Amino acid sequence: MLAHFDNLLRQLLISRVPTITDEAQVRFQPPDEDWRTYVSTLSVGGNPANALNVYLVDVRENRKFVPDFFKVTPRCPHGALVLSNTAASGQIWFGRGREPAGIDEFVVVGPSIQKWGRA
Repeated sequence: MLAHFDNLLRQLLISRVPTITDEAQVRFQPPDEDWRTYVSTLSVGGNPANALNVYLVDVRENRKFVPDFFKVTPRCPHGALVLSNTAASGQIWFGRGREPAGIDEFVVVGPSIQKWGRA
């Protein structure tokens, strides 16, 4: 279903955005090092080309349910993470009624250490 939606959105963008003329210019992936490498070498018809990354992380729902955690443990910070294989996005609340803070950096500790930025 998502692949079908991605293809529809890609075709819409190609047909409506003058500088986007090729399927290779529209991607749906985390804005990570792979994306930066891809964009830096992208060409269409032998010419350097712009690209559009349509990678969305929806964290709006977090605002609805995370503040309720303070009913159970009001003295602890609470948060939510959205993870993929190569990126992460997160928010943390330090108290009921306070605005969440974005988590800017993630470190994956395991056989090899990886450092990710905000998605």
